[in-house]
Amino acid sequence: MAVKKIGKQSIFVIRRQRFDRLSDEEEIRETEREIKYCVVLPRWASGAQGNENDKGWTITEGHQILAPFGSDIMADDIVRLPFAPRQAWEVAGMPGLYVNKRGKGKMTMVFVKRVGT
Repeated sequence: MAVKKIGKQSIFVIRRQRFDRLSDEEEIRETEREIKYCVVLPRWASGAQGNENDKGWTITEGHQILAPFGSDIMADDIVRLPFAPRQAWEVAGMPGLYVNKRGKGKMTMVFVKRVGT
């Protein structure tokens, strides 16, 4: 199946280390992989989304990532963005799958916030 290109940016997703304390199985180490053909959009703060606050400034508190449908991103992954490769972002909530009215997959939508906020 061909990957539907949403945009031209690549993001790097880091899967956090996982292990089951009740099992003898080996730990799954952190892995980093590239997801191509994404779009990264700013996400602004509270109130009526998109409106300016009292002082005339819009506060950006995260990003929205539009990735190809079915991209391997999970709720506890860490993301590095192309314009700030040293800054870590964590996925906020479960990624959403966008499908059209006929049920055909179009994109995966992910919200990210700064690590530790």
